[in-house]
Parts: sequence; structure tokens; C-alpha cells
Amino acid sequence: MSPMQLLRRRTRAIAVAILAAAMLLSGAGVSFAHEQVMVIRQLPRGYRTVRMGRAEYYVHGGRFYARRPGGGFVVVGAPIGVIVATLPVGFVTVFVGGVDYYLYEGVYYRKVPEGYMVVAPPAPQPQQPVPIQAASGTAIVQTTLLNVRSGPATTYAVIGLARMGERLTISGSVPGWYYVQLSDGRMGWVMTQFTTVEQPAPQG
Repeated sequence: MSPMQLLRRRTRAIAVAILAAAMLLSGAGVSFAHEQVMVIRQLPRGYRTVRMGRAEYYVHGGRFYARRPGGGFVVVGAPIGVIVATLPVGFVTVFVGGVDYYLYEGVYYRKVPEGYMVVAPPAPQPQQPVPIQAASGTAIVQTTLLNVRSGPATTYAVIGLARMGERLTISGSVPGWYYVQLSDGRMGWVMTQFTTVEQPAPQG
């Protein structure tokens, strides 16, 4: 056998070995690695069973599980439309388009008569520029905690909190809202109905 024939034979053998390895990784090997992460033998204590149609899920700590045909349970994404009795500890309330949602680890819930339903993430709302009127004075907070938002509507994100009695310097206003400066220098919006205004003393 010539050196050239020997080289071609070795090249074919290497190619066959690579193909076999790729087939193995695309089959049981990948599946097994996936199952090591996703499949558990027993559900955590305190789980609750929820149903949606014929499907049955198990919920614990905001995580959803489904029964695996081969045995055990697999972690699944929160099914849209499933209803749970209570929200997971640590959820936050968010407002989008004037609608309140409850958010936990990327999963959105809405209140329904039976409990809380998993819903699709709300679409981002366009935020139109708002003309700010000149204003001055000091807004004194009249509620225990007051949200400070990035814009003059409840659809804007909360960027801070002001406490009872805190004095906020007013820099502008729109109907129902003051544009104020916080003690750390940041600027934000607060609702006028939860403040009283102290006007600056006249010069002279």
C-alpha cells in the first residue's frame, strides 16, 4: 500500500469517528446531560397541585414541575393560563399601561377571582414626552412611603421612595405630579395628592 493510500484510509477512519461522536452527542448523551439538570425524583415538601385542562402541574416557591413519563418530575416554564392560589414570596407589583401585574423571577401574574393567573409579559408601553410647567417650592411628603417615578404616570418605573415628612425640592409640574429632586440629587416624579407644598419665602 502506497503512503498516499495509507493517508486516505486514515483520513476516512478519522471522519467516521467524528461522525459517530456527533451522533452520540445528539442523542442519549445530550439527553442524559439535560436530565441531570432538569429531572428530580421527588417534589419539594409543601408543593401544591394545579391543573389546566387535562394537564397537571406542581408548584413550589414560584417554580413549576410536571410529571415525567419515564419517572420523576421535570422543571417546566410557567404555563400561560394556569392559576395558583397564592403568589410566591418575594414578588413585586408592576404597573404597565395602567394595569397592575405581579412579577416573580420573570413570570407575570394577574389577579383573578380564583387566585392569580400566569399571563404573557405585557408589551412595553410607549412613553410620550410631557411638557413640564415651571414650578418651585418644597413638597413635603404626607404618606408613610411615596413612590418616586421616572415619569408622571403610574406606568413609569419606580426609581426611589420618599418617606413621611421628607422635603423634596420642586423643579416643575404637570397636572397631578411634581418633578422633584431627592436628597441624593436624583430627579423624579411624585403624585401631588400625597404632598403639601411649602412656597419659598419672598425676597426683599
